[in-house]
Amino acid sequence: MVEDAVETMRFWNSLARDEDKDQDAIGAPGSPRFVLPWFSGLVKPGSRVLDIGVGYGRFAIPLSHRRKVWVVGFDISDSMLARAWANSGGMVELVRGDAHWLPFRGGSFDAAYSIATLYYLARWDRVIREVSRVLKPGGLFVSDFRGFHPRNIVREAMVRLLRALGLSSIWKYSYPHRLTSVGRVVRVLSEKGLVVKNIQKRKYRFSVVSLKSSA
Repeated sequence: MVEDAVETMRFWNSLARDEDKDQDAIGAPGSPRFVLPWFSGLVKPGSRVLDIGVGYGRFAIPLSHRRKVWVVGFDISDSMLARAWANSGGMVELVRGDAHWLPFRGGSFDAAYSIATLYYLARWDRVIREVSRVLKPGGLFVSDFRGFHPRNIVREAMVRLLRALGLSSIWKYSYPHRLTSVGRVVRVLSEKGLVVKNIQKRKYRFSVVSLKSSA
């Protein structure tokens, strides 16, 4: 798991240093995608919210400004956090670490989200366990995953081939995704004390809204 975290950190550090214009697609300020996710409408003003995989701050910054919530951005990449700090002007609290072990007290967040992050981690189920731990009873968690769409399967085959041949450097996004099913995600969430409330299926991904059990 430590090796997985180190490789993930190197991958995101390399993207953070990349100056190509397609960096905007990741969510740099000024790009069309620097917008609030639909998650924002579910968060009450004054809430303390955890963003796991904050990256450039594409969700955390507008969320903190427009919904008047306190966002803690968490990421394993120090280079991404440096960009997020510059983009936010210090308006978002930023913490570096490994999401498999969140450095927060139990029940310290009203809500959490992880967008375009969990499917990069082999042990995303452990991250969900940690999310459940740090959420208050009734706390909201929104996450997204990549399913077994043919395009996703072909991408994974191509990425693994490039890595096996030592050619992953020719495509900067050649990092494996962990594909999964809606059924497995629902089971893991339930096992970790999170009750699924809504599932939004898209072509290549699906998003899940869940609440921390009050029991």
